[in-house]
Amino acid sequence: MIEQIYNAIAKGGIVMIPIGIASLFLWFFIFERLSFFRSQKEFIAALEDFLQGDSKTLAQFCQNSHGGIIDTLKNLLLSDTEGTAVRDAFKGKAFSDPKKGLEIEISFKQIFQQEYPKFYKNLGIISVLISIAPLLGLLGTIYGLLIVFNVITVHGIGDVNQLSGGIAQALITTEAGLIVALPALFIHSRLEDKAENMVREFKRVLILISKSR
Repeated sequence: MIEQIYNAIAKGGIVMIPIGIASLFLWFFIFERLSFFRSQKEFIAALEDFLQGDSKTLAQFCQNSHGGIIDTLKNLLLSDTEGTAVRDAFKGKAFSDPKKGLEIEISFKQIFQQEYPKFYKNLGIISVLISIAPLLGLLGTIYGLLIVFNVITVHGIGDVNQLSGGIAQALITTEAGLIVALPALFIHSRLEDKAENMVREFKRVLILISKSR
């Protein structure tokens, strides 16, 4: 099986190198996004537990993570006063202290502004790489056809081996480009949906807090 794959890559010619490089970068960025959204999912689950009155999961999440947003959440959600106020906001209750409510709303807006670009980070690069892969495959197809025409010009149609080599290169590079791009295209769509869901979740938090102020 491995030998067959190696032979197919070898028959694809030099164009298989940039297709392989594009594939490596593409899947690197895809796995980076999957890891990011998995951590965000854990945070949302911890936040939902917190809003139900259980702050242990969120405290554990904050303890295992570091950064500006985590430090802000520690100060904002895990203290008794602010934590209770945020829970009340999600239950539709008004803040007992409007000034404190304004501070909480501003803090959440700052968190949203910090996190918003991260939701869409590298999605543009993934989209570009998805577009590049089949184009590189097309380039390999053209190169393979040029080989075929060159063989016909020099040797006529009698040199079957060289003709088949050019045809194989034309087909393999097209196939390789599509194999790289098609599954990544589906995953990219799912990643965009995850980003949109995270944005909606943050906006829902802001709306609830704003109404309670």
